Amino acid sequence: MEDQFEKIPPHDVTAEQMNRLFGLLTDRRRRYVLKRLQTANQPISLEELAADISAWEDTPPLETALTDRVDEVTVSLQHCHLPKLADAGLIEYDRSTKNVTYTDHPQVEALVDRFSELFPDGDEREDD
Repeated sequence: MEDQFEKIPPHDVTAEQMNRLFGLLTDRRRRYVLKRLQTANQPISLEELAADISAWEDTPPLETALTDRVDEVTVSLQHCHLPKLADAGLIEYDRSTKNVTYTDHPQVEALVDRFSELFPDGDEREDD
């Protein structure tokens, strides 16, 4: 694809490529997706991914049921975030099985290591 983000060593990345990567990572939910997939070491279901991201995000108001929150996250992942990450070559998203896989990417891994405070940590939720 034209928007494919090439897998090249971090020291050989152009400014344009880094700008595209930073653009993708400006959204907290996309950072959560990448962090969760990195720790999975195997494909995970859209359902599991949405539940984990819902848990990492701020607690919804009491009047919002947890299932409603997970449904909202699922829809946003399915229609916005996963296609963008897949088009960029950072993940693989099988729409028929609804499985998501991280594709090892040196630039993403370097950013996660360097800016770990921007990515969720295991069971902890981020307080943005």
